Amino acid sequence: MPQIVNSPIFWGLYFRIYDRLATMRTNQHLLRECVRYLNVRRGGIYLDLGCGTGNSTLEIARAGGRVQGLDLSTEGLRRAQNKVPGANFMRANLDRGLPLGADSLDGVLAVNALYLSADPENVFAEVFRVLKPEGRFVLSNPRRGAQLSKILLEDLELEWKHLKAKYGRAVGAIGEAAQAGIRVADFMAFLPFQLALKGGSPHFEYVEFWRSSALKAGFNIKRCDPSLYGGQNDTLVLVRPLR
Repeated sequence: MPQIVNSPIFWGLYFRIYDRLATMRTNQHLLRECVRYLNVRRGGIYLDLGCGTGNSTLEIARAGGRVQGLDLSTEGLRRAQNKVPGANFMRANLDRGLPLGADSLDGVLAVNALYLSADPENVFAEVFRVLKPEGRFVLSNPRRGAQLSKILLEDLELEWKHLKAKYGRAVGAIGEAAQAGIRVADFMAFLPFQLALKGGSPHFEYVEFWRSSALKAGFNIKRCDPSLYGGQNDTLVLVRPLR
């Protein structure tokens, strides 16, 4: 991965723009669906792997889970702690093993995180180790060739439906035009960061790679959803089988 991507300055700027995009309806829908697939049990213990600024951590907490977040970026963790004060956050490199005991978690969530891993198969093995039997691992990752434009279009469609239902067609159209301008500006600001990540990461993969890695680690595949995030993410629901 290019040296700039390992820079705290890179991630500080990245997360500043990322949190603006986190308000997108398509992103909120992605997080809600992933947490629904996680099947959060009130009081259960969950890990948000590659938690970034804590948006998915917050969704797990809202669903009633006792949640921990793990990320390598101090800036991301600072923002996450402000969003979810009751959660426990850890700074760690997911490629160097998870600092958790075996059979200790009811579920693990990784949204737009594993493409940054240099050794995703090892991450699968580590998640398998820390999950309790019948625990779930939900991961959602951009597939190879994912197009930001399709994510933007889905967001604008969802925003238009919301504004039209709330304010009517005429006023909704005005609001949609304003929102479109804001979103396009945010996406243009975000594009250089995405290009840097794509240029440095070998793991924008097709779903077959993730399925193969999951089976190799010992997981059962419960579901594969190709529809989320403008149809640009593959989302897998994996279960650690009973011994």
